[in-house]
Amino acid sequence: MVIVLGTGAGQRRRISSNSASGIILNAAVTGNANTGPWTTTPDATSVFRIVPSSDFLYYQPGGGATAFYRIDLSLTASPAWTVLSAISSVSNGGNVIYMAASGPFQMIAHRGQGTTTLYAFSIGPNTWTQMPTFWGSEGLTTGGSICMIYGKRKLAVFIQGTTRLFLHDLTTGVLEPAGTLPFVAPAAYDGKRIIHVRTPDGASFLYLMRAGGMEFYRMPLEWP
Repeated sequence: MVIVLGTGAGQRRRISSNSASGIILNAAVTGNANTGPWTTTPDATSVFRIVPSSDFLYYQPGGGATAFYRIDLSLTASPAWTVLSAISSVSNGGNVIYMAASGPFQMIAHRGQGTTTLYAFSIGPNTWTQMPTFWGSEGLTTGGSICMIYGKRKLAVFIQGTTRLFLHDLTTGVLEPAGTLPFVAPAAYDGKRIIHVRTPDGASFLYLMRAGGMEFYRMPLEWP
């Protein structure tokens, strides 16, 4: 959280827990200025805003593993990985996405392993929830890739070993066709190779790297 107006403006602290009437701050941690008591105690003029923290790095090892970890990058004394709630497993086409611009308190993970399974991780309560998916016979395995399309609540889905691209609607769970890519179907090589880029003038593009090849493509997203 950050004080944006009034006494103590500009101070940031981590929230440990909250109730209906109050917020409890994290205990002081050596080397981390964003924990512990306020330097300037806020008062009735102070206005707070709950914001996501950029202090953490999250890690999921894949390979069918269920483990999920977090490390505090702001620590200067004895930083260590913290074990978080386990996911079912992530392997062969699965990956984890942090939705910084559209869902800053959540992550999305695709299980891979030839499945359609999507999970949402809620950072605050440290919980995983399975999301609805209506993908028919499609699934992701080695060489498949997904990325978030910011501002649209959609995932771009690149199916392995094919030239087919889809859009997954996070609200309905439905997989929508998004065209055929202009190259020979690649083998299902490893590689996360799709990303959404929005330029300063508002244009949106998907950048794609063909797995196992040298080709690099850009696809404009033209809906309003």
